This record gives sequence, structure tokens and C-alpha cells, in this order.
Amino acid sequence: MKVSIRSIAKKEDEQVVLECVELTEDFADIRDYALTKSNTLTGYIGKAAYELNLKDILYFESVGDHIFAYTDKQVYTVKMRLYEVESRFSRSKFVRGSNTIIINLLQIESFRPSIGANVIARMKTGEEVVLSRMYAKEMKLRMGEF
Repeated sequence: MKVSIRSIAKKEDEQVVLECVELTEDFADIRDYALTKSNTLTGYIGKAAYELNLKDILYFESVGDHIFAYTDKQVYTVKMRLYEVESRFSRSKFVRGSNTIIINLLQIESFRPSIGANVIARMKTGEEVVLSRMYAKEMKLRMGEF
């Protein structure tokens, strides 16, 4: 596989072009990663709205009637349901980690077993998130894809 980089004049003209005979898993992963880097989402702290880059989100968590997006520095409220987050961002390496968590696979550093048949995911930030063992196998398989 060759890699070419071409300079352009305007930021708004930036793009990633993949040229392939067929869309293999490797090319699909590159596409998904590029889409994750450019995708944004609106998060709220109180009434203030912030544009969040998906690559910066560690995980989403459902608590009661609210969905929160966690980054390394802040927690934002998101105006979506957890199943909407899962379906909208599944191609961007977000996967279900439990009944209440959607986790960013690109932010996981390691896994380790925990008491009570759960799994602890250590994020690249050092934060540890408790995940259901039921979802751990799928996460490990998807992490092996990239």
C-alpha cells in the first residue's frame, strides 16, 4: 500500500481519499478512523453548548434520564438516547460496554478482570471504567481490528 500526501491551499478543501480495488477490513478501519476524527457532537454544561470531537470522548454513560459524554477534562450532557449514540457512532469505534455505557475503543489502554464477573477497562487517561463481561468479548475482538 502506498501513502501519498498532497498540500492544498484551503482548510475547507481537506479530505481523505482511499483508492482500493475493494473495501477490505483494513481500508474500512482507515475510513472509520478518519470519520471519527472529523465527527463532532454537541455537549452541554448547564445551558452552554460545546462542540465535542468524537475522538476526545472516552465513553458515554446513561444515568437515569440523562446521557453524559466523558472526556479527560469534563463531563457533558448529550441530548440523545444511549441506543441513538450506539447506532450513530458504532462505525466510529464506539461499542456497548454495559447496559449503561458506550465506550470509545480508541481510548482503551487495557482490560483486566474484576470481582463479580465484570471487566475493568483502563482508559489512556488512566481512568478505569467497569464494563459487563457480557460485552467484553466483542470489545476485545473489535479492538483487534485496528
